[in-house]
Amino acid sequence: MKFAVLLYITSTLYSVNAVMTTSYSEALRMFTNGTASFAKNSGAVRVGSRDAPRDGITPYFLPLNFYSFENFSKLQAMSSILTAAVEAKATGDILYLYNYIAYDGEDAHMGLSNYTSDFRDEVCLFLKTYQSNSTLELSDTTADSTLSIYYRDFPVGDCKGDNGNNFGSRGVRI
Repeated sequence: MKFAVLLYITSTLYSVNAVMTTSYSEALRMFTNGTASFAKNSGAVRVGSRDAPRDGITPYFLPLNFYSFENFSKLQAMSSILTAAVEAKATGDILYLYNYIAYDGEDAHMGLSNYTSDFRDEVCLFLKTYQSNSTLELSDTTADSTLSIYYRDFPVGDCKGDNGNNFGSRGVRI
């Protein structure tokens, strides 16, 4: 039993370390193309105001604090990449990584192959929050070519209107 626990801890640390020893853009690419894999484990996830930008007026990026029952290692790696994105002022990457974390690292919510995932709704909410009708800044501020194309070709016209209750798709009042 001790060996199994030690093996699990070692494999988890190896997975996180593998992502963190690659470059920022390579680590991001592992998530956008779906090749990042992590052991299933649990833990408390916190993304504070220092880890995500806030403008103080109409903040989109609210602090996150929740318990992940199976994606803790994955979320730790994403949080480290998010910190690097914030330091680089890479708004396109920040938006993607922040939402990936907010959706507990669940790949289905963050699909980039079409514009039907929950991430599409979050891009619309981000644009609405900052009163923008263009995703060009997001496209220009990402280190990942797949994500840049997603933003560049984003159907902004589909972001019309209010969703009815002034709530984003994660249930956060805007």
